[in-house]
Amino acid sequence: MTICPACSPEHSNKSLDPLCNGERIWTTFLFTSFGILLGGWVIIFIYEVLSELCFKLQNIRSRGTKENTRLKQKKLLHGDDAADYDCNWLQEIKNWDNNIISGQTKMGKSFVTIIFLCSIASLILYCLDTQKNTYIESCTIFRKSISMQIDLGLNAVFLIYFILRFAVAKSKRRFWFSLYSVVDIFTISSSFLAFYLNRSWIGFRFLRALPLMSIPNILQYMSVIERPRKIQIAQLASKFIALLLTASGFVHLVENSGDFFCNYCNAQELDAFNAVYFMIITMTTVGYGDFSCKTYIGKSFVILSLIGGLTIFATTIPEFSNLFGTKGPYFDRYHRVKGRRHVIICGHITPHSLAAFLRDFLHKGREKMEKLDVLIIDRKVPDIEMEAILKRYYAKLQYFVGSIMNIADLQRVQADKATACLIIANKECQDASSDDSANIMRVISLKNFNQRIRIILQLLQYHNKLNVASIPGWNVKSDEVICIAELKLGLIGMSCIVTGFATMMTNIFRMSSYNIQTTRDM
Repeated sequence: MTICPACSPEHSNKSLDPLCNGERIWTTFLFTSFGILLGGWVIIFIYEVLSELCFKLQNIRSRGTKENTRLKQKKLLHGDDAADYDCNWLQEIKNWDNNIISGQTKMGKSFVTIIFLCSIASLILYCLDTQKNTYIESCTIFRKSISMQIDLGLNAVFLIYFILRFAVAKSKRRFWFSLYSVVDIFTISSSFLAFYLNRSWIGFRFLRALPLMSIPNILQYMSVIERPRKIQIAQLASKFIALLLTASGFVHLVENSGDFFCNYCNAQELDAFNAVYFMIITMTTVGYGDFSCKTYIGKSFVILSLIGGLTIFATTIPEFSNLFGTKGPYFDRYHRVKGRRHVIICGHITPHSLAAFLRDFLHKGREKMEKLDVLIIDRKVPDIEMEAILKRYYAKLQYFVGSIMNIADLQRVQADKATACLIIANKECQDASSDDSANIMRVISLKNFNQRIRIILQLLQYHNKLNVASIPGWNVKSDEVICIAELKLGLIGMSCIVTGFATMMTNIFRMSSYNIQTTRDM
């Protein structure tokens, strides 16, 4: 029992242009690309080995006699200018090349954007060729095919860009097998070979979908997206679309071509749109069954795609859920009610420290606490202990997930309209200087947002108070710095002079409540 179906010559050649007279040379395109890929790497490897050997031989010869040393010094004295001139000239060319392809300058950003647009144009041209022509391999004279001419022009631009990137690459061998280098090798070589043979092969032109993964970089160059959340969304979306289109292009190629070991008898007509549709329902494991692969190469690729698709979905779905699933009770905006004030607490927030702070801060014995809201902003999502505190002080306490260093989060909690902002220090940290530096950075962020914000800052070390005083916008009259070490040492020192001073001051500042009935029983 054979695994390949029998068919007529007309059926096996339905993906081949009749002008080709039944002759297929797609292997020439394929082996040429693989030959350039492997041969180029071998040439680079041999060149690097020979360069290393020459360098070692020069070092061995440089350890010769004193005469050689004297001649070398004489040569250096008279030949330094020419050598330096050559090195500077080559370095200037390399720097210019690096500025063009890195996108750090206006010229570089423009050039990278042009290359990206050329990739999009090449991908669109590939889609048009697959729609208007059902032949995978066609025998068309180059000067009569506008599509082949445009494709050759685009690949000439890609070749120039490839040479520029190769020139500035630090590791040539690693660059040769990088993703975009493989894309260039398999697409540029096929285009120039089509010009030479007057034959076109759809081949691996679908690989031009992979540069879509550089869309976030282009959008950042154009200042379209700047926030990390938008950049991450663009990266995930572009990667998914690029991989989907690439996989669809491969399925389109093998299904329309057929298996070569089956004499192309199991080929089927599958357009690009249905190939994309098939890959979507396959990678999402839906599988309606209206389309299926008939070639064994296609079936094998689908099996690998399912394994890879499940891996990709397992890693990207949590990222998407973190990005789009942030609309919860802790990610809303603070809606300020007229007549009510609010204070913001940030820094080192733990359930233990927060409970002790709120017990004293929101004590009913304090005046003007009825119309005061307490807003906590921290990077962490509340755990069970923190949620218990939030429920206990539900009427006065609100929690927001965010960062004081982010302007968007400061706008969410209306920091510019807050009565004060309290920055809590970590009294149990091992590195006090690091904790103080982090809190000082929070002060700088708040003052950059609005200099009129009143800040009450906790510091662990006394000498860090000098750094706070030099912050632009710091107001000595309204802003306060509470140094834990200074306060402790001050109370201890006064207790040595006046017995019970520390206890008295603690009782004065702390709002303590007690049970009257318990006191009477005593």
